[in-house]
Amino acid sequence: MNRLCCEIYHSNEGVNDYLREMEKKSYGASRISGWNDDYKTLKHLRHVRNQIAHDDTEANTFCTDDDMKKLKDFFRRLDGGKDPLALLKRDDRKRNGTKREWKWWEILALVVCIPLLIFLVYLLVTNFNLFH
Repeated sequence: MNRLCCEIYHSNEGVNDYLREMEKKSYGASRISGWNDDYKTLKHLRHVRNQIAHDDTEANTFCTDDDMKKLKDFFRRLDGGKDPLALLKRDDRKRNGTKREWKWWEILALVVCIPLLIFLVYLLVTNFNLFH
């Protein structure tokens, strides 16, 4: 899960970045069901992970079956775009009336491709006398 969070945030902080984002957008607690539970669970799982990574004791003394179940559940939701921050982002878009954010390269592709396509059709029609 930490690796997936690292990929999402393009950083080495992973779950820490996810938790910081939840803290910045704390208004999500009033709009997304289970927000506070997920926040507490992630903090707990981060603590368990740190105990395992930095302690010589066996992992099973820190990590319970319930912890593993919660970890798998959250990972599945994160990977499927159904985690609290993804749900909040969709809710924000719905509230603001924005359906899609265009990237600069998408706009550039449209601006270049459409005229190019029109030009190619023109060449085909004029050079091959398709309609004469």
